[in-house]
This record gives sequence, C-alpha cells and structure tokens, in this order.
Amino acid sequence: MPAGKPNLDDHVRFELDRWTGDQLATSLRGEVAALYAWLGSVRVDEITDPAATERSVIDIVCNSELDERVLQSVVDSVLAAHREAEGDSTPLSQLVSRETYDSAAATLMGLEELRAEITLQVTTSEVYSQLMSHVLYQGIKNYLQTENVIAKKVPGAATLMRLGQNAVNSAAPKLEKSIDRQLTAFVNSNISDTIRDSRNYLDRVLDEAVLGAVSDEMWQTNAESTVADVAGLIPADALEELVRAAWDAWIRLRGAPVTTQILHVAIRQFYVSHGARPVTELLTDAGLDEDRSVEIAIAYLTPALSQAAEDGFLESRIRARLAPYYESLNT
Repeated sequence: MPAGKPNLDDHVRFELDRWTGDQLATSLRGEVAALYAWLGSVRVDEITDPAATERSVIDIVCNSELDERVLQSVVDSVLAAHREAEGDSTPLSQLVSRETYDSAAATLMGLEELRAEITLQVTTSEVYSQLMSHVLYQGIKNYLQTENVIAKKVPGAATLMRLGQNAVNSAAPKLEKSIDRQLTAFVNSNISDTIRDSRNYLDRVLDEAVLGAVSDEMWQTNAESTVADVAGLIPADALEELVRAAWDAWIRLRGAPVTTQILHVAIRQFYVSHGARPVTELLTDAGLDEDRSVEIAIAYLTPALSQAAEDGFLESRIRARLAPYYESLNT
C-alpha cells in the first residue's frame, strides 16, 4: 500500500489507545455524555416500540427458562443476606422512620372493607371457633369452681365446695367427666351466637382510635428491635423452605393468564404516561442524571474493557469492524 494511505494496523492501534489505559475513562465519559445528550432529544416511544416491548417483557417474565440452578442461586443469595442480617445491630427505627410508619399505618387503617373482610375470615375460621370454645369452657368452669357467689358470701363455703368436689370425684370419678361433656356440649351449641357477637363487637370497637393505639404500641414494642432480632426469628432452614415455596408460587403465578394481562395493562399504561417524554427525563427520575450515568459507565465498563484488551478480544473486534473497509480499498 503506498505511503500516506490509510493503514489497518495503525487504525487498530489508534482505537485501542482510545479504549485502554489513561484514555479509557476519557473515552467513556465522552461517549456517555454524547449518548445522554442525544437521549434528551428523543422521546421514549421514538426509540422503543410499545408492541415489541410488551412482547419482550412478557416473554422474559412468563416464558424464560428457570431451572434448579437459578433457584439454588436465589436460595444461596437469600441465605447469605440472612447470615449478614443476623449480625446487624441496626435498630428498625433507623431503617423506617416514625413518619413513614405512621403514614403506612394510617393508610391501612383507612381500608375499612379490607379490615371487615379480615375480621370476617378470622372469626369464621375453625381455629377461631376452637379458641372461643376453649376460652368459654375454661371461663365458665373456673367461675363455677372459684367465683361462685355462695363461695364468696358464705365463710368456709369455698373450702367446703372443694371438699365436696373431691368427695364427688372419689365417689363417682366419672361424674366430673360427664359434667365436662355437658358443659362442652353447651358451649359448642352456643358458639355460633358467641362468634357472631364477637365479630359484631370487633366491628364496633376497631375504630381509628383503637387501631391507632395498637399501631403506637407496635411501634413502641418493635422500634428498638434490631435487624439481628428480626433475622433471628427465622431459622436458616425454615428460610430456605420459604424461598423455595415462594419460588414455586411464582412459577405458577407467572404462567397464569392474569399475569400476562396485568403486564399488558401495565406496559400500555407506561407508554400512555411516559411515551412522549424525553428519555433523559425518565433516567433522571430514576436517579440517573448525566454525572451519575458517567460514574456508572466508568465503574462497570472499565474492568470489562480492560480484561477484553488484556486477552486480545478488544483488538480482534476492532480489527474485525475495520478490516472490511481497508479490504475494500484494495478492490
């Protein structure tokens, strides 16, 4: 090739110099700044297609292959975070401010329909029914044994009643069991009315003042608990089981038609709300202004590009991109 003509090796060396060593940060800074300036002149819906975006997101979320290795990676990460949390003495009040807590609590307390539904489901559960039966049974029995009016008013009556009960138990050991069965049958026959009354009572008394007091008590009780205290409530083996259960639930959920429909509506609404905005506005909203974007690019791309230069991959790609041009000069 005659002197003065473009030379492939020189051109490759020039590009390598720009993307290695001391010039790498300068090159990255310049490219990101130029990209950021261009993104400020184009709208979201000009550089992305809503239909294609929807297809891609739904495919990634709902159809991507997730095998046991991915699950194990998630489990390992969660367990590592749990081990770290077990040694953290940060109080919860430093992680969540009282103002944020009160705001969330006030919002939850205002959900009257949700509160009524929770009350209904709790009070109609079999566990609640058994609890109420037990409380009523024990209350009635203890009253008859220790709070009887006669036992209180007549001196020595309480002792006499206990002696009488012991005598009855000795003479007729099955009698107390029979009384227990009758008392249990009485409680069970009246439990429906009792539960209904308890539900009505809860609906009446659980107003904002009472719930506010409960919320305040919960804050006072837990605010100074540490991250380690919370982490210690869940053993590592139980946490792993919870992660695996949540994973199974997610696999089922992402395959349900409702998930696809929700993503469809959410992506469509995103474009309605943000499609006409410049891309940089969206990036800034997410905390990625130009300076931050440059910092991230330098922090994350420098190690990758340095490794690519060291093992020869960067040079090979630069040469592959430039070679066709220089080959065309010889044809």
